Amino acid sequence: VIAPLSVTIGGQNAEIVLAGAAPGSNFLGTYLVAVRVPAGLAAGNQNVVIRSGTSVSNTVRVAVR
Repeated sequence: VIAPLSVTIGGQNAEIVLAGAAPGSNFLGTYLVAVRVPAGLAAGNQNVVIRSGTSVSNTVRVAVR
């Protein structure tokens, strides 16, 4: 991953633990991004957004306990 990368969960910045080409993927341009959920994030379904350079992912939801 070359472009600046950021991930938000529930609108809070998440720490990026790992980002790079997905191992074993048969699709060019498939990346794996592992993040740490921000401390104190409210329980419930939270939006996750990944930004790489000027590109923004679709929003997905993750359940937080």
